[in-house]
Amino acid sequence: MATAAERGVTLMELLTALAIVGIVSALAYPGFRGQLLRAHRTEAITGLLTLAAAQERHFMAHRAYATGLEGSQGGLPISSHTASGRYGLSVSGEAGGYWASATALPNGPQAADRECATLTLDANGTRRAYSASGEDSTMACWGR
Repeated sequence: MATAAERGVTLMELLTALAIVGIVSALAYPGFRGQLLRAHRTEAITGLLTLAAAQERHFMAHRAYATGLEGSQGGLPISSHTASGRYGLSVSGEAGGYWASATALPNGPQAADRECATLTLDANGTRRAYSASGEDSTMACWGR
């Protein structure tokens, strides 16, 4: 029969296990957060591609690109935010082209994605991305 000392976990063993879990968590979290931010960029890309398709439909119907989004005169019937509200969408258009952008909302969950703060797409299909400081980060944001 086991004695009382042989049946339980000592405080030292418990603290050691908690310390190991804490260290592993501290090492894994930044990588996990980075992957999560990259995964949520697809929301911006989806929003821009949806907006581009709507612009082309508008052009076919009116022979001009829309100059704004919902609520504006002649605007596209698209919300000014992406589906889960991580990015704000905007568009400017003229007869011969348009320029659309998706920008991480400053107080939203994607604000920490400083590398790819703004993604853009134009009527020619040119894709660009800019960091929060305004530097070109196209390859890092659209290239993956």
